[in-house]
Amino acid sequence: MDRKKIKKMISVITITLLVSIGVLLYNFTDEEAKVPDEYVVFGSNQNLNEELRFALVKRLDVNNIPYEIDNEGNVKIPKNAVEKAVGCCT
Repeated sequence: MDRKKIKKMISVITITLLVSIGVLLYNFTDEEAKVPDEYVVFGSNQNLNEELRFALVKRLDVNNIPYEIDNEGNVKIPKNAVEKAVGCCT
């Protein structure tokens, strides 16, 4: 075999290997990691006045937990952050 054929074969094998590894990594990734986080109510507007909401949001910030405040005043956090939030913010 000449050198060009060998280089071409090595290139094809390398590309095939990289694509295969990428497919395997994607398939074995946690399914929740592939889907954007679903936000759930962590602090209900019925149980929080402005002072309590501010204190909760401050604790979430300190612990790097993302949150949203919906139109009704509920504090929502990602579903996958509930355990961490319970441990630090309740």
